[in-house]
Amino acid sequence: MTQILTGFTPLTSGPLVTFYDCASGERTELSGITMGNWVAKVSNFLVDDLDVEVGTRLRLGLPPHWLRFV
Repeated sequence: MTQILTGFTPLTSGPLVTFYDCASGERTELSGITMGNWVAKVSNFLVDDLDVEVGTRLRLGLPPHWLRFV
């Protein structure tokens, strides 16, 4: 998993994703390290708890939120 994350996202402490909530005026910044951590958690949940296998297609209807990027 680490090799996959390293290939598409810089695992640094600097901001990688910045989410602006126009309704509330809030801002959320995710570093490359934090983003990688969230991606690892979600992928482990899908494999371990939902038995998702390679090649399985998922469709998630998510509201506009910073978690959508994960």
